[in-house]
Amino acid sequence: MDDTSRDKLMRQLPVLLGFVCGTTTVATIGALLVLIFWGDPGQRSWLLMTCLGVAGAGVIALLAFRLRAPRLTLDEVFRHVLDRPAVEGYTPGPSPPLPATLPRERRRWAHALCYLGVASWSVSGFFLLSMADHAPPEETRELRAAGAVVETLPIVNEYLVDRKTFDTSRKHRTLYTQELEVRLPEPVGRVDTIGVRITSYSRYSAGESIRVLYAPTDLSLDAYAGPRNRNDLAGFTEGSAGDLDRILAGRALSATQLSFGGLAWLGTAAVATWLSCRPRSYPATMRLRGARALRGVFRSGRIEANGAAVAFSWLDPPATAVGPALEGRPVWLCWDPRRTRRYRTQGKGRPVISYTACPAVVIFDSGHAVYGEMTVLEPHRVDQLGMEVDGDRVPLDASRRVRIWTPRKIWPLTLKARHLWGYTVALVASGILFSPLVGGFYLRLAIAACGALALSVQLGFRFPAHPRPGYE
Repeated sequence: MDDTSRDKLMRQLPVLLGFVCGTTTVATIGALLVLIFWGDPGQRSWLLMTCLGVAGAGVIALLAFRLRAPRLTLDEVFRHVLDRPAVEGYTPGPSPPLPATLPRERRRWAHALCYLGVASWSVSGFFLLSMADHAPPEETRELRAAGAVVETLPIVNEYLVDRKTFDTSRKHRTLYTQELEVRLPEPVGRVDTIGVRITSYSRYSAGESIRVLYAPTDLSLDAYAGPRNRNDLAGFTEGSAGDLDRILAGRALSATQLSFGGLAWLGTAAVATWLSCRPRSYPATMRLRGARALRGVFRSGRIEANGAAVAFSWLDPPATAVGPALEGRPVWLCWDPRRTRRYRTQGKGRPVISYTACPAVVIFDSGHAVYGEMTVLEPHRVDQLGMEVDGDRVPLDASRRVRIWTPRKIWPLTLKARHLWGYTVALVASGILFSPLVGGFYLRLAIAACGALALSVQLGFRFPAHPRPGYE
């Protein structure tokens, strides 16, 4: 591929990333809000399908880009970027000085938000979809059509239909199926009671009260007090006293299910936020004045200078995976020794390794700067390596301008078209769960697990997982 074609692809990349990330985030947030709050089942189904179409548009755009444009290797992208000046009109010299200021890496929040959206749908979205009711329970459809209301009514009589005892590790639990007769708040003609069948772990007695859903205008229909099948997780999470209001309103999820989903989302959000910002010392900006600097070259994925080898890492892809493009490239490495963290690791059958890490930035001679983290093996110390910036030997040039480059944003250029199967499987699984095509909680849970696994695995295909031979 010639340089003109590469330039065109690089110009298209920000637009493509913005479209894909934007549609994914909007579709995920929109689908979750519709699933939780929208009451009308028919409208909810159409809105969920609309969200699915929005997410699908992003995947189609990515697939079209991959089929139309030739795939580039990491080496080709890195060489294309770093062999050209970052600032127009700048001509790099043999050893360009350090700039006086560094710009801030922009839109880190957009990356974190998109990462959180994908992770949330992988865990909370699919989990909630497996339990969601696409329509109110069949026993309540005629009641709702007849103008049902929710009331707390006293029990007049009770009859035990069935009793099942389950042995658990700590105690016995009994599931009761009862026929109850409850008194209406106001008699309708000669009828002053109505029947209701309920399956619960609590046995109701005459004189107690129970919350039921019934139709005052059609007392030939039995009242409803909760699901009669509690043999799966969805049944255990429905049927509380407040759940009848949700069924009457037509919403898809009970309060208990939302609580489970909320807890799962909180855990997912914590892990996704940590992963999207790992290591936590990666800066969004850094002050060079008062930092330390080292002039060196990349060798086997590390920066070597004055007999010391310093490992530098950024957020995807690993520097060792693009070793040929970086090999022998001169750079300035600057770090903040005031934000130092020390680690001790020991593999099985290996000696203890002690090393120090701190936030750093690599400034290429082309004017591209990449934020990341440097690590140094002991006995080397980060506060003694290199030279202090703004001293006699490392002055700052107020006229030099650099541009922050984020290597992780190049993944659509290096992605293979066949690796988009994960997104496709996730979309198909979501579409099946959006519709009433598949019933049964455990079958829906299996489909949700397949979609979540495919979406999670898809994230691993963006960049090579292992360094290339010779750069380990």
